[in-house]
Amino acid sequence: TIVEKVLGLEIAWSASSFAQVNTDQAQRLYSLALDEACLTGSEKVLDLYCGAGTLSLLLARNAARVTGVELLEKSVEDAQENALRNGITNCSFVCDDVLASVGDQVDDVDVVTINPPRAGMDRAVVDKICRMKASRIVYISCNALTLVRDLVIFKRRGFKIGRAQPVDLFPHTHHCE
Repeated sequence: TIVEKVLGLEIAWSASSFAQVNTDQAQRLYSLALDEACLTGSEKVLDLYCGAGTLSLLLARNAARVTGVELLEKSVEDAQENALRNGITNCSFVCDDVLASVGDQVDDVDVVTINPPRAGMDRAVVDKICRMKASRIVYISCNALTLVRDLVIFKRRGFKIGRAQPVDLFPHTHHCE
C-alpha cells in the first residue's frame, strides 16, 4: 500500500487500485479540476471512474454530497478507507459499472466529474450524462483522441466546451492528462 499527501488529504492505494502515481503533478491536475467544478457547498457531485477516491474526497470538502463510482472493487475499498482516514462523511462510493450506476438519474446531480480509462467512455455513458441536468462537467482524460470524440458529442448535445489544460503527469513521454 502506498500512502501520499494530496492537497491536505492522506490518500492510500494498493497495487491493484487506481490512483495518479505522479503525486506532485496529480496535485496540479486535481487543483485544476476543483477550480473548474466551481463548487459552493450545496452541490451534489457524481465522480465517475473515481479510482481510490482522491478527487471525490477533494470535491467533498466543498460539496453537499459526492458519490464516486468505480468498477474495481479494491479501488472502492481503498476509497472508502480514505474517506474514513480523512474523516469525510459526505462522500460515498459505489462499486459498479459506470453505465449501470449512472442509470437514469437526471435531476439529482449538479456536477459530474469524469476520469475514464484510456479507451474513454462508452457512447451510452456519454448519452446518459448528456441527459442529466448537471450544470457542469469536468472531464479528465489520459487520451486526447477519446476526449475529442466525447467532447464532440457533448457539444452536439448543447454543452459549451470551456477550456482544456494539459498536465504532464508522465515526464519524458508523449503522454499527458
